[in-house]
Amino acid sequence: MTTQPTKETPETQDDGVPTQHSRAANTSPAYPRVGEVLEFTLDFDAPANEPMEMVEEFGYNSTGWSYVGTKVTGRQTRRFKLVQIGYCSNTDKVRTKTAVLGATPEGQWINAFKAAYPVPDGQGPIGIADDSWIAADGRANYPYLLAVGFQHFNYGGHVRGEDWRWLVVVE
Repeated sequence: MTTQPTKETPETQDDGVPTQHSRAANTSPAYPRVGEVLEFTLDFDAPANEPMEMVEEFGYNSTGWSYVGTKVTGRQTRRFKLVQIGYCSNTDKVRTKTAVLGATPEGQWINAFKAAYPVPDGQGPIGIADDSWIAADGRANYPYLLAVGFQHFNYGGHVRGEDWRWLVVVE
């Protein structure tokens, strides 16, 4: 998987100095600001980006899961931004609020975000409101990154708080 943020990112932490307990500077780029335009390239044919493989990679047993989204193939490049929209009680409301800010991308793009920004900022989850993954219990789920950086799926009917950021496509 190849990812390419559009702006140059710092090679060290905010002040350029390693943290007190670190032996070397953190060379991972900081999470982008809300509204900052990013560009990612993703190979949808790579095994890690196959929807059912993502279920396994995220730590779930894929038995009984299914994927009902559009099958995307090939290598694609798109532009994105993070948006914050406040409290939403389900992913339908997330998609309604984000529609004026950008289109909802395929959930596999969460892998591109994670590859470009492997170190979380701890400031809240990053989600993609594509609930195309159906769990064994029949509930629709969407992919997201926890504030601590773990990749996870969440039921589309759960409440989303003020700290959630959503990845949307910039046209």
